[in-house]
Amino acid sequence: MSSRLGWFLLVSGVVLDQGLKFLARADLLGFEVGPVCFGFRLNRGVFLSQLEGFGLVASSFGFLALLFLFGTVRGEGKFVLLGGALSNLVDRLWLGGVVDPLVLRGVPVLGEVFFNVADLMVLAGTAWVLREEVFRLAR
Repeated sequence: MSSRLGWFLLVSGVVLDQGLKFLARADLLGFEVGPVCFGFRLNRGVFLSQLEGFGLVASSFGFLALLFLFGTVRGEGKFVLLGGALSNLVDRLWLGGVVDPLVLRGVPVLGEVFFNVADLMVLAGTAWVLREEVFRLAR
């Protein structure tokens, strides 16, 4: 695969994430599809609203670590991971928190989970990078 695909995934993921967040901020969402609800929530913490008040600091360190790893990790997964981190960092700098327009209800132990497309990109990108690195090391 080429880095063109990686850049395409990064840019299209950020555009999708920011577009959904814009609709949430404009109060144009507010419906449910099964266990998933669409709406608006400003998360001032990090993953699952942990470390409230320290989100910008934690995100900044994480983003710097990703930039360092960007040059050492191969494959398109790093673009997906970086795109998700970048989109959430933009929210933190611009809004003081991350917009979470999606809610998954009925999650065992957690109850409700608030998230956004960028969070899914970070998870998918991390899994992709780990998979690529494990296969690279196994060769």
